[in-house]
Amino acid sequence: MLASDRPDLVSAAIILAAGGKVPPTEESRAALRGCFDLSLPQKTRMEFVRSAFFAAGNDPAVWQDGWEPAVALMQVRAAEATRVESWWGAGQARLLVIQGLQDRLAVPENGRLLQKEMGSRVELVEIEGAGHALPPERPEEIAIAVLRFLKQLYGGTPSGSAAISA
Repeated sequence: MLASDRPDLVSAAIILAAGGKVPPTEESRAALRGCFDLSLPQKTRMEFVRSAFFAAGNDPAVWQDGWEPAVALMQVRAAEATRVESWWGAGQARLLVIQGLQDRLAVPENGRLLQKEMGSRVELVEIEGAGHALPPERPEEIAIAVLRFLKQLYGGTPSGSAAISA
């Protein structure tokens, strides 16, 4: 949103699991709602977490705790009150879009649409075997893509970061 509202302040952005124009299925939305229903048995809720956020074969146990229904409700209300067109494309910033190919919430078509509409200022990285929970599912692939993008923008090693070969 900042990149759209104040393009003078944002030259680049990294988006993990880009959602927006192409909605998830109702089944995926129902699974997401189930994640935040703390009255459900833990096993049932974790099945919703797996279904909504994780690609097949990835362990959702890392997201067993920390679910805050009030925060989720705030996010839903903010999304409903904000037109996608007001932030889609992030102003004029260069974008790295990292998309899990098995993402059922921010479906991969969103990243592809961003690239199609924004052209050369969007670098799209699609990751096989990853859903919406990209960081715990594929941390190494994300790190490599981010470092490569930062090196393209700034050359060499970005100041303040460790040198990591990508």
